[in-house]
Amino acid sequence: MTVWWTADLHLNHRKISTYAKRPFSSIEEMNEVLINNWNNLVKPNDLVYCLGDIGFYKKFTIQEVKNQLNQLNGEIILIQGNHDCDKVINSGRFKEVHKLLTIFVHDEDVLSSMTRKVILCHYPLRSWESSHRGSFSFHGHSHGSLLPLGNSIDVGIDCFNYFPISYEQIKQRMKDNQGVVNVSK
Repeated sequence: MTVWWTADLHLNHRKISTYAKRPFSSIEEMNEVLINNWNNLVKPNDLVYCLGDIGFYKKFTIQEVKNQLNQLNGEIILIQGNHDCDKVINSGRFKEVHKLLTIFVHDEDVLSSMTRKVILCHYPLRSWESSHRGSFSFHGHSHGSLLPLGNSIDVGIDCFNYFPISYEQIKQRMKDNQGVVNVSK
C-alpha cells in the first residue's frame, strides 16, 4: 500500500481553470485528466489524504456525486475544504472525514522514533503543533500561490502537475524550495 496526498481537484468547477490558470479547455477535459492522473498512480488498496475541495457539486444529485467520486481509486480520507458541501461529505465515499488531522508518518530522517508528526488541514497554517520540533504541515486551498513557510507545503494538484504526490516527493519539494528540511533529532 502506498500513501498519497493531494488537494483542490475541484472536479466539475467550471471557473477553476481560470482562477488557478489550469490548461484545460473544458470542464470535461479537466475532470478526465484529473481522474486519469489520480488512477494512474493510486491503486485500489492505496490510501489518499485529500486535503479538501475534491469537487464542486452544487448542481449535482447525490447519485451523480457518488458516481464520479467512485471513479477514484483508493481509500480516501477527506480533510474538509471550503467547497466540500454536505453532498460530498455524506456521499459515503470517504473512509473518514476531518477538519484537521494529526498523523504520524514513517520517516527515516527522524532518527529518534522513525516517525514524523504531520498536521493536515485544508488551509495553510503559519504555526502548528510541534512546528519548532520538526513536524510538517500539509495543506491545500492556495493553489500554489503561497511561498513555502518552514515545514509547511501546499500539496494541491496545481503544485504537482495535476497528480497526487508521495511523501518522498513532498520532502524533495521542501528541500528544493528551502534548501533543507528541518529535522528533529
